[in-house]
Amino acid sequence: MLLLAFRRVKVDLEAIRDPVLRERHGPAPRFLILDPRGRVIGDVSGKRATSLSAFCRLCHKVWGTLFTIKCKAYARKMQGSFEREDLIQSREMLIRHKRERLAKIESPEERARKAAALDEAAAETARMRDEMETKRRKILARCVLRPECRAPPRKKDK
Repeated sequence: MLLLAFRRVKVDLEAIRDPVLRERHGPAPRFLILDPRGRVIGDVSGKRATSLSAFCRLCHKVWGTLFTIKCKAYARKMQGSFEREDLIQSREMLIRHKRERLAKIESPEERARKAAALDEAAAETARMRDEMETKRRKILARCVLRPECRAPPRKKDK
């Protein structure tokens, strides 16, 4: 949930051929959090990086440095979004399962009636998904970087 507000990049340490450079990055896995200017503001690696609590502490620690919205407020708003997403995914899975069972119904009238009901349920679920994604985008839009963390303005081309 916290990572949605960050831009994420995966670096494959195995792809680094220079052993000195690879060693400098520490034990894998390693997570670095950079501000838009490229400064490291958070780092966790090795066994600590595989600990969910250590990783969450890292995100919480740097959150206040980067964003104007409080981490707890963001988490509270996103929690509702994730609960809604669970509900939507459950409905989508149920609709898929029911569609697979439609072929086993012998009566064409009953098959058509149930297919129409499933189409209606799928349309309602799609509306729910669109609404949830719109709300999530609004929450993420509130994750504004602090002015001191923003990337320097681009130089204008002449």
